[in-house]
Amino acid sequence: MLDVTVNALWPTGAPATVGPLAAGEGRDVVATVAIPASAGDGNQDVATITFTSQGDGTVSAATMLTTTANVPASCVYLPLVLRNAQFGGVRKQPDRVVIYPE
Repeated sequence: MLDVTVNALWPTGAPATVGPLAAGEGRDVVATVAIPASAGDGNQDVATITFTSQGDGTVSAATMLTTTANVPASCVYLPLVLRNAQFGGVRKQPDRVVIYPE
């Protein structure tokens, strides 16, 4: 069995243990990263995930997981343009245009 530890700035989850594994055997491990709401587009965090043998604490291996925030561009709302629309009339008010159906 292997103990799993994670060192990262952003909250990162991984299983506490993995195994048992035979010599030379590998196993997929799922790690989850919670990107903070304050992260800007392109911000990164590198998590170091270390696997240490429960039978011999001097035997370990580590890997690095880089997570990059992908924040979409702000939405831009354009005015509605009606082409060949059928409506009864338009009345302008100080702060808006109101279209009345027929």
